[in-house]
Amino acid sequence: MTRPAVGVKAQVEPENGRWVVYIDLSFWREAEADEELIPLENVRKRIRDYSTKREAEIAAHWIERTADRTRPHESLGF
Repeated sequence: MTRPAVGVKAQVEPENGRWVVYIDLSFWREAEADEELIPLENVRKRIRDYSTKREAEIAAHWIERTADRTRPHESLGF
């Protein structure tokens, strides 16, 4: 079963003369008795590289918006 991400952040970084989009995802760590005290597990994935920073920023924006839209949100109680 896949775990839903509780946090999503897309970042743009220079790499070998190109601009690379990375997505950082945070998941709740599965509970085990001898686990670390940090309750979140962070995963970073390389998405794609672009020739201009502007193209990479646009892609990062769309990736982050889509990931945020599809992840479950907590009820606000309204």
